[in-house]
Amino acid sequence: MLIDDCLLELAGLGIKKEDAQTKIAVISYCKWKFGSNPDADKWEKNYHDKVAKLMSMSGYGLEDKTNGQI
Repeated sequence: MLIDDCLLELAGLGIKKEDAQTKIAVISYCKWKFGSNPDADKWEKNYHDKVAKLMSMSGYGLEDKTNGQI
């Protein structure tokens, strides 16, 4: 359920690609939300940092307006 919840949250932020980068965000999200983890604050920060990075990357959250040209 937590994985699906995270993927829905990411999709709502415009991050629909599923690869190693998004899996890291999902792992951080699950470690943050699951049970009573004494390191939950660390995982929450890790998750939000990863999401911010993904949202700024072309192919994830940032629209690629170059059409593959540099």
